Amino acid sequence: MPLLPVKSGFFFGAFNIQVSYTNKCNVNGDPTSCIAKTGGKHLMYNNTCQDPFETINAIKKRYRTGLTAATPSFSGRTLSAEDLMNKDLDLGSCDNPVVLALISSRDPMVTMSMAATARISPLAVEHKLVSGICEIIGDVSKHDEVKNCVHILEKNHYAPSAVNQLKSHVVGQVKDKRNYFRIRIRQGLQGLIDGKIAPDTFVAQFYQGMNQLNMNNVVYAQMVVDFLLSRKFRPKVKFTMMENLIKAPTAVRMQILMQIVDAPQDGHTDAIRDELYCILQDNPHLMKDPANVGGLDLTGNSKPGNPVLDDSLARVAASLIG
Repeated sequence: MPLLPVKSGFFFGAFNIQVSYTNKCNVNGDPTSCIAKTGGKHLMYNNTCQDPFETINAIKKRYRTGLTAATPSFSGRTLSAEDLMNKDLDLGSCDNPVVLALISSRDPMVTMSMAATARISPLAVEHKLVSGICEIIGDVSKHDEVKNCVHILEKNHYAPSAVNQLKSHVVGQVKDKRNYFRIRIRQGLQGLIDGKIAPDTFVAQFYQGMNQLNMNNVVYAQMVVDFLLSRKFRPKVKFTMMENLIKAPTAVRMQILMQIVDAPQDGHTDAIRDELYCILQDNPHLMKDPANVGGLDLTGNSKPGNPVLDDSLARVAASLIG
């Protein structure tokens, strides 16, 4: 078995632990199990075992550009909070405690970080090593909400009942955060119209909020297209919106591009098409980054997000933009 190097200053390095993984996931004849040897103790994972450091490096590269985590197990598409909250879903290498710790600590989306903390909590209850990792998460996470999640585990001394308590807390927090971002997007649009918010600030808040919502791709794309084709906004802010399209899922980008190409010649449409052509030349990866497609919602239902609130937000935005 290959011995993975210890990364000083990071999670395993903090415990001065060397970790080795079996090359093939076949423990006691079960091909869906894998094993990690940690200081003489064994952590059993029910999901596919993969080298976590390649995944960690890939996720860190995404974080540097403001993108959320992705998993090779889903053809490289980005993860959602629903994916992380679904304990029956095999996330491959993203199910490794070190990868989950990275997501909990550094993901730009607070909903993702909270969901990752909830996903790692059962292992923290069963294994002292992972509970130590959780304590580090509580110290270094960029999100105060994640620190509160770890506090729930700590104050209950990592009792099994703390797992369900944390999950309920995270579900409620994710819903509250998404309601907050819906309101923030609506207020941002109004502020942009009234000249109370800078274009760059609005665009940054817009994509941050839309991605946190895990919104239906069609609704997401239509809101961006309505904005780009509206006569209420200057070309400058529209160009900024297009320059940041990389922050939207690929499926959304594809729909936006098709609708812009097919849009009638009116207003700034020609200028938008020209700018879009230049952006694609400068950044061909705009069409290659995987889409964030929906799975189960936080309570196990088959449709992601909240379609009633999403459609409501879209109607409010349309009334402001149109």
